[in-house]
Amino acid sequence: MYRLSLLLLFVFLAGCTQTAEQKGLVVGVVDGDTIKVLTTNETMTIRLLGMDTPEIHGRIDCYGPEAANYTNNNLLGKEITLYSDHKQGNKDRYGRYLRYVYLNNVDFNAQLVREGYARAYTKIDSDRLPEYLALQSNAIQNHRGLWAAC
Repeated sequence: MYRLSLLLLFVFLAGCTQTAEQKGLVVGVVDGDTIKVLTTNETMTIRLLGMDTPEIHGRIDCYGPEAANYTNNNLLGKEITLYSDHKQGNKDRYGRYLRYVYLNNVDFNAQLVREGYARAYTKIDSDRLPEYLALQSNAIQNHRGLWAAC
């Protein structure tokens, strides 16, 4: 019975999509989907997972400044929780950590998509892709954010 309980616990935990929980303080905002986070032992550059905001570096895309301002106004100076995604690697090709960002127990990445500041990122699969596509569809139908302006 003990072995069965352990096996069931392992199967349950293996199916969890949020891993590597880490707390930190947002000390910088690079753009709408990239932030700097101070943890207990380092400052990490975080690329928000599963979504993509319009660019503000190099070229300025429609709604890029608005997305960056939204992220800055909501996250800068705030304590957040970071989660990894078991379908993604730890870092992207630029060396940024790939994470879901939670502010007050709310998925901030999803909030960006829901409010029309970001598109669901479809080039690489993630645990949250179906959810983010549904949020994006709703934002399009309701002409929120970039879906109204661009």
